[in-house]
Amino acid sequence: MQKGLEEGIKEVARCLKMAGIPTAIIMESTDLSEIEI
Repeated sequence: MQKGLEEGIKEVARCLKMAGIPTAIIMESTDLSEIEI
């Protein structure tokens, strides 16, 4: 279950990045590292 949630968050982070949201803001709100995004 946890793994699925993590993948979902990464997917959202990628979408935000494509939408032009700065990586730093995405990292702050999702607790992902820059490499994971």
